[in-house]
Amino acid sequence: MKGEDVFSLPPDTSEACCEVADQFGGVGGQVQTTQVAMMSTAGMPGWLGESATAYLDQVCRLKGIAQDVSGVLMDVAGPIKEYGEKVRETRESIKVLWQDYDDAYAAYERKMHDLQQERVDFARTGVGPMSDYDIDRAEQSCQEEWEATQAELRRAHQGYLEALDEQARVTAVQITAIKDRLFDMSKPHGTREEIGVNLFGDLDLIAVQNEMKHAAQIAPEMAAIITNPNPSPEDLEEFWNQYGNELGNPFVTNMLLTHVSAEELADFAWRVRALPDNSPVRSELLHGIGTTIVLGTGGTNLDGEHADEQVLFEKYKDQITLKPGVTASSQTGAFIEELKTVGGALYNPNDYGSFAVPYYEPMPGYAFISNLIGEAGRDNPNLALGPAFFEKPADDGRSLAEDIVAWDAETLPWVTNSPYRDTLPSFGPDDSMYDPMHAMYTLMDQPECLNPEILAEQGKTADPALLAVDRERFNAVQEFLVSDTPAGIDINHDGIVDSNDEPMNMTRYLTGGRTMFDAESAYGGFQDGGEQFGRLIAEMSMPELTPDRSQISDEEWEQWKIRDKRSTGIAGNFLYGYQDALTMENETDKLHGQDVYGYTNSNLRSWSGEILAPYMEDIAIALENPGQDVVVASEEGGQHRITFGIDLQTQLLGNHGYFVDIGFDRSSIGGRAPAVEILYAAAELQSTAEYNTAFDTMNDGGDPDRVIEKWTPLKEALFTASADSHDQEHAFFDRANRGKKDLIKMVMGANPLQYIIESNPGKYVIGQGQSVGIPAILDIVFPTDTVIVGNQSQSHIALEKEMEASIYETISTRSTFEDADMSPQEFCYDEDFTGVPFLDDDGAVKPWHDMSDDERASFKEYLENHTDYGELFEPIQEEMMQAKDTRATAFAATGAERSS
Repeated sequence: MKGEDVFSLPPDTSEACCEVADQFGGVGGQVQTTQVAMMSTAGMPGWLGESATAYLDQVCRLKGIAQDVSGVLMDVAGPIKEYGEKVRETRESIKVLWQDYDDAYAAYERKMHDLQQERVDFARTGVGPMSDYDIDRAEQSCQEEWEATQAELRRAHQGYLEALDEQARVTAVQITAIKDRLFDMSKPHGTREEIGVNLFGDLDLIAVQNEMKHAAQIAPEMAAIITNPNPSPEDLEEFWNQYGNELGNPFVTNMLLTHVSAEELADFAWRVRALPDNSPVRSELLHGIGTTIVLGTGGTNLDGEHADEQVLFEKYKDQITLKPGVTASSQTGAFIEELKTVGGALYNPNDYGSFAVPYYEPMPGYAFISNLIGEAGRDNPNLALGPAFFEKPADDGRSLAEDIVAWDAETLPWVTNSPYRDTLPSFGPDDSMYDPMHAMYTLMDQPECLNPEILAEQGKTADPALLAVDRERFNAVQEFLVSDTPAGIDINHDGIVDSNDEPMNMTRYLTGGRTMFDAESAYGGFQDGGEQFGRLIAEMSMPELTPDRSQISDEEWEQWKIRDKRSTGIAGNFLYGYQDALTMENETDKLHGQDVYGYTNSNLRSWSGEILAPYMEDIAIALENPGQDVVVASEEGGQHRITFGIDLQTQLLGNHGYFVDIGFDRSSIGGRAPAVEILYAAAELQSTAEYNTAFDTMNDGGDPDRVIEKWTPLKEALFTASADSHDQEHAFFDRANRGKKDLIKMVMGANPLQYIIESNPGKYVIGQGQSVGIPAILDIVFPTDTVIVGNQSQSHIALEKEMEASIYETISTRSTFEDADMSPQEFCYDEDFTGVPFLDDDGAVKPWHDMSDDERASFKEYLENHTDYGELFEPIQEEMMQAKDTRATAFAATGAERSS
């Protein structure tokens, strides 16, 4: 065995180290001579006002970073060269060990050979200088000497390697120290993107400039293909492969629209539509064109890599110039006006290609546009319309959204329920966007990437920059929904614009004003039963918690009040619009015993529970004491509430009323609990909190009787909804208890109930719920064996028992019984007591929900004979009778007699 087989050499990285060191030094020198590192203080072109100053400031900061990088790169070269030299020295030293080993081994072999020869000679002659004994001792000594030599050589080899390792450690420490001069190692630095952020921080104006240069380079190339009147299928496929992803980049799309008009883009979409049905890129290209239209009208794309691009674009869109004299904002306004012209035009499919069906009718521009953007939104749930889509132009004309609403009201594309079926389907057999308003709704709600429920499931939080961008969408959509419909449109769809077509609130109109039920057509205003619209209204009507006035500025307080008024107005007008549609007389008024509007819009009916739950107190007040039909009223403290007068009260409580309609909401549509269950849970949470406060303050003016008076009409309407809804198969209170595990998840997890739980009125109820368990609260809210379906009388009896149980719960959990003539303990421990004690192991009164029937009987006996609490139950029957009379009057006024 040779020395090179015994002592390994470290890899020869000496030349590589020298090359890397030279490269670091070379790159450092190159960075030192870049324009950025050597720049002067002159300004940069293409920026306006404050952005020009900000740009220059950031370039100056970049210069400093570049100089730091140059120094770091050149400083890194030294330690790397030193390590490379150490590698070379170590390898040379180990090669010397190889020779030493070989020489020592050869000497060992010679000695051992000579001794063996001596042994042979002695054995042959019996005469020699060494006996066998002497030879044995000599061989042993030779072996020991060889082993000692090997050990010494191994120690030397190990020493060389350890010295090299130490040099590697020192080199790493030196490089790390140099690197730490540049990077903040407490921040992410594992990927190229993270290193860029770590190194350059918030130099986003530099990134914007790069995006703009890229957009300016490719936009003309894209425009050349878009404006080509006769592109081949191969041209269009190549366009998609090369530029498809760019259609989601706001910088590129806005730059593109300085080269291409809305009309040219629409023509291009029709040429794409003319591709064969089996084209691999037709659908994707149409989605891309739809995305371009959305972004061109001020929309946002928060999908994947485009999210960062969108944040940059939104931050600087008012400063950057797309071309001389044209900012991104002004380009958006111009494109919107072009789209209005396109929307009013008619497009003949046969002008753009040959189709298998030659008789396709011309398609209105708005029908085609809405189809494109709606499908793009369905394909990309992180695509959304922006403020400009809803904002009026400077001349106070219609916004693009208003113009589409007006066109929709005048042409009624949804009356036949098939406008795209009668024309040319753009996305094959899928006609899921045949209602233009549905296409808009698809792009008006919160992008999926910011949905708090989805983020919570993923264990993530929303990027604040994305939330800031989305807040603009939210505000714009809210403003649109609280505005009035444009003047001069046929609101009632009778074909005549007259005094009966006064503008109405947009939410109210969109909710109940787009229905058509006659012998020839049946459309309830929503192609999907109201699912998407319900989701949108639920988001837009959800009130924000009242902020602590002392912790926010005057401006923040005023902004909150504006948002609170808007959300309340949207919820109120939703209720008005829903009732409008229920009240409307139609040739086909009932389907399976249900109002045709509620039946065809079962999804919207389901959503109504989540929409109206936060406003149960408002509705309770208005039902108990109707005021004026002003929809939204201001209150002291800045809050707003829904209000309505006697007419709407009668309609809501009547035979065609909302409280009858929601009784038909049985199934768990979209994972939501039935609306009546959510609403009753919300009413119970709020009324219980209010009753508890009144009970606690009876000695200081608290009035529990007033709470019962206030909430009974609403509870009566909700509790008897099943009975009034024409004998549905199951009563919801019985079903709710049987499926309590699912109900806890569905009802208590509902967004509006979370709002109520987190708001001041609901905190105490949930505080009790946490101490006794949420199921205990549900036992009170949803008692078992309460309702015999179709029998309002027994429903009323059950409601009275439920209200009594709620009072017993309050007394058992909150009273000190200090005014009683006998304490509960004295009563239960009295030698004459024959009932079942209602005390726990510590001698305290059990909560009502924990008592057995026998314990409850004893507790009732105690209250009746030893306290004045019996008076608390007296208003229930009186208020129940009043609520029943009001309901019966409402039924009579709406042409029906209420069963008893």
